[in-house]
Amino acid sequence: MQVRRRILLAFWLAAGLGLVVRAAELQVVEHGAWAKEAVRQHQKLKDVPAPRGKILDRRGRELAVSHRRVALGVATNELGDPDRVIELLRADLGPNGAEAARAVRGGRRWVPVRGWHSTTQVAELIRHRGVHQTEDLRRLYPHAELARGLIGRVRDGEGAGGVEQAMDSVLAGRSGQSIVARDNLGREIPGQSVIVQDPKPGRDVALTLDAELQSIAEEILVAAVDSAGARGGDLIITEPNTGEILAMVSVVGGSTAALSSVNTTYEPGSTMKPFTVATLLKHDLATLSDSVDTDKGSWRINGRVIHDIHRGDWLTLAEVVMESSNVGIAKFAQRLSPGQQYEALRDFGFGALTGVPLPGEAAGVLRRPERWSSQSPQSLSMGYELSVTPIQMAMAFGALANGGALMEPVLIREVRDEQG
Repeated sequence: MQVRRRILLAFWLAAGLGLVVRAAELQVVEHGAWAKEAVRQHQKLKDVPAPRGKILDRRGRELAVSHRRVALGVATNELGDPDRVIELLRADLGPNGAEAARAVRGGRRWVPVRGWHSTTQVAELIRHRGVHQTEDLRRLYPHAELARGLIGRVRDGEGAGGVEQAMDSVLAGRSGQSIVARDNLGREIPGQSVIVQDPKPGRDVALTLDAELQSIAEEILVAAVDSAGARGGDLIITEPNTGEILAMVSVVGGSTAALSSVNTTYEPGSTMKPFTVATLLKHDLATLSDSVDTDKGSWRINGRVIHDIHRGDWLTLAEVVMESSNVGIAKFAQRLSPGQQYEALRDFGFGALTGVPLPGEAAGVLRRPERWSSQSPQSLSMGYELSVTPIQMAMAFGALANGGALMEPVLIREVRDEQG
């Protein structure tokens, strides 16, 4: 019996000693880790979004801006001057403020003010102790749908399409961080947050675009597409000597939200004839006064018949362009070698990306001469067997206008920081 008592006593002594040792470990050895865990459970880091940079036109007019709005909450037990706060709620925040004022007067510990408010509306209120704010940033487009496809939009804090996407890393800035207090259920405690790292605003992006010219271009194109009963259309206005884009509009299905000027290809047809003429002149293979017989608008070559809408006889090279003669341009193109014809088209930028700073640009299709058929030289001279984008065509015609220099399209005029 005595042995059993001693064994039981030894057991309890050992158990007690174990508890003491474990308590010492918790209080001394593991104190730091458990203290951090306690803090982690009652506090958390939260991102503070940075104001996104503005998108401006060439004259500084705002096309996209970030608007800061504020939601308010009142901790009544913290108020230093409750009467003044109630007065400001009623005076500055309309019906929602009056509703909150009644709740504050009624003694509720925490009173959220319904709705979002401008920073101007709450400027005096937030200077009072006990009035807490939560900020939110919205992306606004002052000119509504103007240049919508070109500018893009912001979704979930990231640029989606157009300049918003292409320049996202510049516009986005850098988020800050705040520490937010949480209750025992892990819920955020309203008004209990401290910013520990300020957000860095994004930089502004000034475009070469002219907002007034863009608006005029959109009106003209929408009307033209509607009048023609077309599915869509594109209109680009550039400065040929610099490559600056002054207006760029795409209409698809009645909407200007598309960017088909950059990402959609088509077969250009007769609009390619001036480039065939330029190639002939460059290689001294023809003059504008040289003429060919258009065979009354029908010519058989290499197993196909090429037709003209207008039946003619002899036409000069200049008249071939003016009359848009398929037969005439196909006959003149016989003077070019496949290499000359291909290299000229490449030199005008066809079959390659232009480098326009917008997402999703298409390169189009221009096959190498070894993949041509016997009919390809004639087809290419008339604008077939290749595909191009509207931006490629705009820059190529710009090269004709400026004396032969193919410019890279310029859309971003400058990037500005907080100092301008």
